[in-house]
Amino acid sequence: MIVTIDGPVASGKTSVARAVAAELSWFCLLSGYLYRGVTYGLQYHLSYNEDQLKNPREKDITAIIAMLQYEYINNSVTVTLHHDNITALLKSPTIDQMVSYISKVPFVRQQLVVLQRHLLQLHENALAEGRDCGTTVFPQADLKIFLTADAQVRAARWQHDQAKNGINLPIGECLKSITDRDMQDTHRACSPLTVAAHAVVIDSSNKTFAETVQTVVSMIKVNRSYHNN
Repeated sequence: MIVTIDGPVASGKTSVARAVAAELSWFCLLSGYLYRGVTYGLQYHLSYNEDQLKNPREKDITAIIAMLQYEYINNSVTVTLHHDNITALLKSPTIDQMVSYISKVPFVRQQLVVLQRHLLQLHENALAEGRDCGTTVFPQADLKIFLTADAQVRAARWQHDQAKNGINLPIGECLKSITDRDMQDTHRACSPLTVAAHAVVIDSSNKTFAETVQTVVSMIKVNRSYHNN
């Protein structure tokens, strides 16, 4: 069974996907790590500067993806590049900024669709989390969820996450970052963020994290029961 969870930045989809996968003992594909891995590889393995990241060469993209490995074991993500564990380096402010360039590149998205589909072929039950999992990567998914929340709520969540990394930002700046990213994601030419056909929209603005997780778990169990009967 394949379940996709898409949604805008700071909607909580990554944390929810991890928690749901842990409760169900499923494989979890957090697609953002792949885009960050490609960004890291181009920047630090091939010495790309900011301008080059906006227009990377296809042969370099192919080379980096060939060296990239993604594992999800015991509810923990490990991303390696040429056998080096780069997981802890993928959430840096620099990668946060630069990954938006890479995510717009059609060839990157095309190649990572192939990789994502390959990863899920190896597992009987899996969650795929991202921005185009239900629309582009796994349009045949058994259950598609679009997780969202009010922009102010997402800004506060993002502010909290940044503070945990030692970065203290005013809420106004966080809100601008959220809305700017929403604009980029929904208006990009290749695989824009949108609600997939037949997706279930969950607004977590007034839900606790635990309530959101249990809502998703319940939907999955109902869906499995329906298809097993």
